[in-house]
Amino acid sequence: RYKKRTKPRSPKSPRMIADILFSMLQRSREWLTIVLLSLLPLHALFVTFGTQLFLGSGHAPMFVLAVWKELVLGIILVFAFIELLQMLRHPEHRSFDLLDAAIVAFIILALVRSFLLKIPSHEILLGIRYDLIGPLTLLILRRVHWSAMSWHIISRSLIVIGSLLGLYGFLTLILPVGFFTSLGYSSLHSLYDPSGSLAAFQYIESGGTPRLQSTFSGPNQFGIWLIIPLILF
Repeated sequence: RYKKRTKPRSPKSPRMIADILFSMLQRSREWLTIVLLSLLPLHALFVTFGTQLFLGSGHAPMFVLAVWKELVLGIILVFAFIELLQMLRHPEHRSFDLLDAAIVAFIILALVRSFLLKIPSHEILLGIRYDLIGPLTLLILRRVHWSAMSWHIISRSLIVIGSLLGLYGFLTLILPVGFFTSLGYSSLHSLYDPSGSLAAFQYIESGGTPRLQSTFSGPNQFGIWLIIPLILF
């Protein structure tokens, strides 16, 4: 008997290898985005409890714990930037639209206003962190490809997490103050102390009714985040 002679495998071309690598890069970016969006609502609770665990009560949030989201977002943007460099070689990359123009105009106006008013450089950097990183991230991530599976997982995750956060938020209205101090929150309310821990509640002005903030650092942050799952319907 003679063994069947098999055809030798042809070596993969550089373009095929590049396509495989960029496919892996896209999947990594998508899963990191899913992880970031899923864990971001728990950021304030995670940092508060972690600071209590490592440093004890009454301390400001630990820097190492507080910057995890920036590190993950930085990795996502690096991956997206590499993908954009690859996509520029193809003519079918996303065209510039009205939303992109609005984002660019907002960024330019913010920077021009800062320089005209001679705002100190450290305040400009803080403004960029809080006001411009979000629009810049949206501008970049709108240009890369997202699989249907990633959109499905993201949309379902946001709806589930939003429901759980809403339920937890209502439970916090009936829990004793000792529950929050055991997690590292301050027993004070409606106050922000940069050198201390987060307040457990912010009260409605001229009243003793706490505002719903769930796992977030304040009710406004909770309300803004809840808008995201609503736009999926």
